[in-house]
Amino acid sequence: GGNGEIKVAHRWERDSLDFNLNGIYNKADGDVNANAQQIRGEYRHDFTERFFGFNNHTFGRDTIQLIQWRYITNAGPGYRWWYSGEKKHFDTKAGIGYLHQEYRRDVDDDSDTPNTREDTRDDPTGSFSYQYANVWWDTVEFLHNAGIVVPLTNEDEFIFATDVSASLPIVYGWAFRNTFALEYQK
Repeated sequence: GGNGEIKVAHRWERDSLDFNLNGIYNKADGDVNANAQQIRGEYRHDFTERFFGFNNHTFGRDTIQLIQWRYITNAGPGYRWWYSGEKKHFDTKAGIGYLHQEYRRDVDDDSDTPNTREDTRDDPTGSFSYQYANVWWDTVEFLHNAGIVVPLTNEDEFIFATDVSASLPIVYGWAFRNTFALEYQK
Protein backbone atom coordinates (compact mmCIF):
# COMPACT_ATOMS: atom_id res chain seq x y z
CA GLY A 1 0.00 0.00 0.00
CA GLY A 2 0.92 3.60 -0.02
CA ASN A 3 -0.20 7.16 -0.29
CA GLY A 4 0.66 10.19 -2.32
CA GLU A 5 -0.06 13.87 -2.54
CA ILE A 6 0.50 16.60 -5.09
CA LYS A 7 0.08 20.27 -4.23
CA VAL A 8 0.17 23.11 -6.72
CA ALA A 9 -0.24 26.77 -5.80
CA HIS A 10 0.02 30.09 -7.58
CA ARG A 11 0.06 33.52 -5.98
CA TRP A 12 -0.62 36.87 -7.55
CA GLU A 13 -0.51 40.21 -5.78
CA ARG A 14 -3.98 39.90 -4.16
CA ASP A 15 -5.20 36.50 -5.37
CA SER A 16 -4.17 32.89 -4.87
CA LEU A 17 -5.17 29.54 -6.31
CA ASP A 18 -4.36 26.24 -4.57
CA PHE A 19 -4.90 22.65 -5.77
CA ASN A 20 -4.33 19.48 -3.80
CA LEU A 21 -4.66 15.88 -5.05
CA ASN A 22 -4.16 13.04 -2.58
CA GLY A 23 -4.86 9.37 -2.29
CA ILE A 24 -4.22 6.39 -0.06
CA TYR A 25 -4.53 2.65 -0.61
CA ASN A 26 -3.46 -0.10 1.76
CA LYS A 27 -4.02 -3.81 2.41
CA ALA A 28 -3.37 -5.74 5.61
CA ASP A 29 -3.71 -9.53 5.76
CA GLY A 30 -5.39 -9.48 2.34
CA ASP A 31 -8.10 -6.97 3.36
CA VAL A 32 -8.24 -3.42 2.08
CA ASN A 33 -8.14 -1.09 5.07
CA ALA A 34 -7.59 2.24 3.28
CA ASN A 35 -8.85 3.37 -0.12
CA ALA A 36 -9.59 7.08 -0.51
CA GLN A 37 -8.86 9.77 -3.08
CA GLN A 38 -9.59 13.51 -3.01
CA ILE A 39 -9.02 16.62 -5.11
CA ARG A 40 -9.42 20.07 -3.59
CA GLY A 41 -9.17 23.54 -5.01
CA GLU A 42 -9.43 26.96 -3.40
CA TYR A 43 -9.50 30.50 -4.75
CA ARG A 44 -8.77 33.37 -2.39
CA HIS A 45 -8.86 37.14 -2.86
CA ASP A 46 -7.26 39.50 -0.33
CA PHE A 47 -9.42 42.60 0.09
CA THR A 48 -7.04 44.13 2.64
CA GLU A 49 -3.96 42.97 4.50
CA ARG A 50 -6.19 41.11 7.00
CA PHE A 51 -9.59 40.49 5.33
CA PHE A 52 -10.07 38.04 2.48
CA GLY A 53 -12.76 36.08 0.69
CA PHE A 54 -12.54 32.45 -0.37
CA ASN A 55 -14.29 29.78 -2.42
CA ASN A 56 -13.27 26.13 -2.20
CA HIS A 57 -14.40 22.88 -3.80
CA THR A 58 -13.63 19.30 -2.74
CA PHE A 59 -14.38 16.10 -4.68
CA GLY A 60 -13.58 12.77 -3.07
CA ARG A 61 -14.38 9.16 -2.37
CA ASP A 62 -13.62 6.78 0.49
CA THR A 63 -14.63 3.15 0.18
CA ILE A 64 -13.83 2.39 3.83
CA GLN A 65 -16.36 5.04 4.94
CA LEU A 66 -18.68 3.68 2.19
CA ILE A 67 -18.66 7.08 0.46
CA GLN A 68 -19.04 6.50 -3.26
CA TRP A 69 -18.40 10.18 -3.89
CA ARG A 70 -18.68 13.49 -2.10
CA TYR A 71 -18.73 17.10 -3.27
CA ILE A 72 -18.40 20.02 -0.84
CA THR A 73 -18.20 23.70 -1.72
CA ASN A 74 -17.98 26.66 0.64
CA ALA A 75 -17.53 30.41 0.24
CA GLY A 76 -17.24 33.25 2.68
CA PRO A 77 -15.02 35.72 4.50
CA GLY A 78 -11.74 35.13 6.25
CA TYR A 79 -9.49 37.00 8.64
CA ARG A 80 -5.70 36.89 9.02
CA TRP A 81 -4.94 37.31 12.74
CA TRP A 82 -1.16 37.09 12.47
CA TYR A 83 1.20 37.42 9.53
CA SER A 84 4.98 37.38 9.36
CA GLY A 85 5.56 36.17 5.81
CA GLU A 86 3.76 33.65 3.61
CA LYS A 87 4.94 30.70 5.71
CA LYS A 88 4.18 32.31 9.09
CA HIS A 89 0.52 33.14 9.65
CA PHE A 90 -2.74 32.29 11.40
CA ASP A 91 -5.97 32.55 9.38
CA THR A 92 -9.61 31.75 10.13
CA LYS A 93 -12.48 31.30 7.65
CA ALA A 94 -16.24 30.95 7.98
CA GLY A 95 -18.57 30.16 5.12
CA ILE A 96 -21.78 28.79 3.78
CA GLY A 97 -21.95 26.10 1.17
CA TYR A 98 -23.35 22.87 -0.14
CA LEU A 99 -22.74 19.16 0.44
CA HIS A 100 -23.67 16.35 -1.94
CA GLN A 101 -22.79 12.83 -0.86
CA GLU A 102 -23.61 9.40 -2.22
CA TYR A 103 -22.85 6.53 0.08
CA ARG A 104 -23.71 2.98 0.98
CA ARG A 105 -24.60 2.07 4.53
CA ASP A 106 -24.84 -1.39 6.03
CA VAL A 107 -28.31 -1.97 7.44
CA ASP A 108 -28.55 -4.19 10.50
CA ASP A 109 -31.91 -5.93 10.27
CA ASP A 110 -30.92 -9.07 12.24
CA SER A 111 -30.90 -11.21 9.10
CA ASP A 112 -28.14 -13.56 8.01
CA THR A 113 -27.91 -11.85 4.63
CA PRO A 114 -25.72 -8.74 4.22
CA ASN A 115 -27.95 -5.80 3.47
CA THR A 116 -26.74 -2.43 2.19
CA ARG A 117 -28.69 0.66 1.37
CA GLU A 118 -27.62 3.39 -1.02
CA ASP A 119 -28.28 6.92 0.17
CA THR A 120 -27.80 10.38 -1.24
CA ARG A 121 -27.77 13.57 0.73
CA ASP A 122 -27.91 17.17 -0.41
CA ASP A 123 -27.55 19.78 2.32
CA PRO A 124 -26.76 23.46 2.70
CA THR A 125 -23.79 23.79 5.04
CA GLY A 126 -21.97 26.12 7.39
CA SER A 127 -18.23 25.84 7.81
CA PHE A 128 -15.41 27.11 9.99
CA SER A 129 -11.70 26.45 9.55
CA TYR A 130 -8.28 27.72 10.45
CA GLN A 131 -4.73 27.45 9.19
CA TYR A 132 -1.59 27.94 11.26
CA ALA A 133 1.78 28.04 9.54
CA ASN A 134 5.23 28.63 10.99
CA VAL A 135 8.91 27.94 10.30
CA TRP A 136 11.05 26.38 13.00
CA TRP A 137 14.83 26.63 13.18
CA ASP A 138 14.78 28.60 9.89
CA THR A 139 14.25 25.32 8.00
CA VAL A 140 11.33 23.10 9.07
CA GLU A 141 7.97 24.30 7.76
CA PHE A 142 5.05 23.49 10.06
CA LEU A 143 1.42 23.61 8.89
CA HIS A 144 -1.81 22.81 10.74
CA ASN A 145 -5.24 22.93 9.08
CA ALA A 146 -8.51 22.13 10.81
CA GLY A 147 -12.10 22.61 9.77
CA ILE A 148 -15.66 21.57 10.39
CA VAL A 149 -18.58 21.43 7.96
CA VAL A 150 -22.07 21.22 9.48
CA PRO A 151 -25.20 20.44 7.42
CA LEU A 152 -27.69 23.19 8.29
CA THR A 153 -30.57 20.71 8.02
CA ASN A 154 -29.17 18.56 10.85
CA GLU A 155 -26.82 20.24 13.33
CA ASP A 156 -26.15 16.90 15.07
CA GLU A 157 -24.10 15.78 12.06
CA PHE A 158 -20.75 17.18 10.95
CA ILE A 159 -17.55 16.47 9.07
CA PHE A 160 -14.36 17.34 10.94
CA ALA A 161 -11.00 17.21 9.19
CA THR A 162 -7.53 18.14 10.36
CA ASP A 163 -4.00 17.67 9.13
CA VAL A 164 -0.63 18.49 10.63
CA SER A 165 2.53 18.44 8.56
CA ALA A 166 6.19 19.22 8.91
CA SER A 167 8.33 19.55 5.81
CA LEU A 168 12.03 19.86 5.27
CA PRO A 169 13.16 21.46 1.98
CA ILE A 170 15.45 19.27 -0.12
CA VAL A 171 16.06 21.45 -3.19
CA TYR A 172 14.15 24.40 -4.62
CA GLY A 173 10.51 23.37 -5.16
CA TRP A 174 10.90 19.95 -3.47
CA ALA A 175 10.54 18.99 0.18
CA PHE A 176 10.28 15.92 2.37
CA ARG A 177 6.91 16.18 4.12
CA ASN A 178 5.48 14.09 6.93
CA THR A 179 1.73 14.54 7.41
CA PHE A 180 -0.84 13.25 9.86
CA ALA A 181 -4.42 13.57 8.59
CA LEU A 182 -7.71 12.74 10.28
CA GLU A 183 -11.31 12.96 9.14
CA TYR A 184 -14.35 12.17 11.25
CA GLN A 185 -17.92 12.19 10.00
CA LYS A 186 -20.90 11.91 12.31
